Amino acid sequence: MLFAMLDSALGRVVAPVFWAAILLAGAMGLAAAQRQRGRRPRVGAGMTLHSAVGMVAMGALLLAMGHGSAASSAHEHGMSSATLLSVLLVGAVVSAGASFVAALRGHGRLDRAQYAAMGASTLVMAMALLG
Repeated sequence: MLFAMLDSALGRVVAPVFWAAILLAGAMGLAAAQRQRGRRPRVGAGMTLHSAVGMVAMGALLLAMGHGSAASSAHEHGMSSATLLSVLLVGAVVSAGASFVAALRGHGRLDRAQYAAMGASTLVMAMALLG
């Protein structure tokens, strides 16, 4: 996820659609790994769910950022670009808010740091989408 954000910010070596595919595959891999671990996972289910949801959110934001101006589309199907932009922004704010609440309730320092970092990076990507 960090590499996708850096690539977006520093030069777009890899197309955003590939980053989104990699992030979605990673989210599905996390879910599958959590399922296969059984009853005694090393990482809690809440942390795995949070990471997977964060990867999906980042993939959606990367796709929206990679399409140029999200607010000015000449060809629309069913949903206007402004509506899509507002849905993504509201989703990012809700996700970041949930991350910060989870950071306050986290048990260990590493858990709290991961929750806070995910919330902050989601907000940064949302602000970049407004660009």
